[in-house]
This record gives sequence, structure tokens and C-alpha cells, in this order.
Amino acid sequence: MRVELDPLSCNGSDALHPLLMLLGVFTDERHEWAADEPAIAALATYFEGYAPTVAPAVRSLGQKAIVNAAWSAGPGPAPVRVTRADLPNLAHDLSRPAVLIVEDLVNDGAFVRAVAAVFGSRRVLTALANQWLEFRHAGGTGRFPAVVEAELAGFRTLARIALLADSDRWMPGQVTKIHRKAADFRAAGLSVHVLELREAENYLPHRVLAACGSPSTASATLTALKKLSPDQRGHYDMKNGFGRRAEPAKIRPEQQALFDGLDPHIRDALRGGFGDGLLPVFERHCARVKVADIAALGAHVEADLRALLSTIESVI
Repeated sequence: MRVELDPLSCNGSDALHPLLMLLGVFTDERHEWAADEPAIAALATYFEGYAPTVAPAVRSLGQKAIVNAAWSAGPGPAPVRVTRADLPNLAHDLSRPAVLIVEDLVNDGAFVRAVAAVFGSRRVLTALANQWLEFRHAGGTGRFPAVVEAELAGFRTLARIALLADSDRWMPGQVTKIHRKAADFRAAGLSVHVLELREAENYLPHRVLAACGSPSTASATLTALKKLSPDQRGHYDMKNGFGRRAEPAKIRPEQQALFDGLDPHIRDALRGGFGDGLLPVFERHCARVKVADIAALGAHVEADLRALLSTIESVI
């Protein structure tokens, strides 16, 4: 996050500890100091009085921040402004890890790490490596409100909490329970990303799906999957397909219109899906995946994943 320091916050002995906390997160490049000359002078003068050996580092860090800002691509997000009144609380909140609440720690964690790696999101990857971002397991969207309430208790002023959820859509544009909950979370000031497609598994590129399960079954299923339209592929149940392989294929009532006219041979080949555990496979093979592989699924797919990363970055 970008952090702006009010010069008037550098006042009083009780400000020493929170100011040192902020200086630490700036030095670690955990957060970006949106520095200006008045703030640099005020902070350096403060430390000259309370911790003289720190003052030179403050001036150097501040000047570096100004230079970096001048070379940045754009203005960036609005900074968090730290005033004297909220200095202790914001220093606390900015020093603790940001939180990403997910439905399933193992699968969604693998998905986020893989997406960050494919798109080269240094911010997310660095935060995960340094434990500046932590996952929270909800065990399903129904438990999101309780987990959100518990996580909010850990922050004082700035709730650095994001949520990631599958849409659970059976049809394009369908409004599901999680969309209504997401609106409530956003109204509470939290960052939320609900995937546009049915589930995270629908974002897996072909080269990853080819490595899921037995090679022969995966190959036959993938061949049939490629025959689907973008909307059909985006809402097909990747894990379970159209039912058990040993039984006749069954199209859900909610999807009759979506798959109307589907070739029976393709429908039968899509029975059983690709099985469970697909997202950890994505993580294991992410070094071989290119952004172009994601873009091949549709511009909307690439855009959705970039939006996901932006949502996560907004709380880091």
C-alpha cells in the first residue's frame, strides 16, 4: 500500500514506537512511502530528538521514495494518510499481514499462487514469500461472514482483508448467493473478487488439464472440451462433468438451454470431468504456462484473473 505521513503526526514521545513500525515497513518495501519534503523533514527532525542514529536513514529513505515515485508509471492508488490521531492504529494495521479469505486453503491457495506466477505479480508473490499476505480457510462460502467477523477483530482501523470466491454459476450472468453476500462485504469496505466463470477450475488452460488424471482419459475429455463454446466451457463442471462415466450423461436442468444441441458424442465424452485436485496440478505446472495460454481461453478470462490480482494487491 502507498502510505502518506502527515508531518503533524511526528510529535510526542508516544509516537516513537508507531513511527518506528512505519519506518520498518517502508525499509522492507512492504509498503510504499508516498513521501514529500515536509514529511521527510518532520520525521527526520523527530528522530534527531528521540533516536538520532535513525535520522540519516529517514532522509535517505525519503529521498529514494521521491525518486521512485518520479519514475513510476502513474499516480497509483490513493495513499493511506496517517495522521497523529490514527498513527498507533494504522501503524498496527500496516505492520500485520493482509488476509485473503478463500473457500478452500489447499485448492484456492494453489490457484492464487499459480495465477500470480503466470502473470508475474511480483507484489503478490513477494507478499506470500514474506508472509505479508496470509490465506484464511473458510470451508465454503456459507462460512464467509463468520470468518470475516473474526478477521475484522484483528484490525483496528484499516481492514486489509480480501475475499476470493467461485461464482457457482450454472449459466452466464447468473446471480448466485455469493454475489449477494459480496455486495454486503463490499459495503463493509472489504475487497472482494467473485470469479466470473463457474469455478477456479474453469480458468485452467488446456496444457494443465492435459496433465490431470490418466493421460488417455484426460486426452479424450480435453478433445471434447475444446468443442464447447466459451460460455459452455466457462460453466461446465470441470471436476464432475455430466455425471459418472459408467452412467448416461446428465445435463442439469439449469444448464439445458446452455447445452441445447450439444453433440451426443461430445456430451458422453465429457462425463466424469477431469476429477478432483485440479488446482494443485495448475500450481505444479505453472512454470510451463504462459499468459497467452490464458488469453487463448478468451479476453474476458485474462481480464478476470488480472482483476483478481489487483484485488489482492489492493490489501497488501
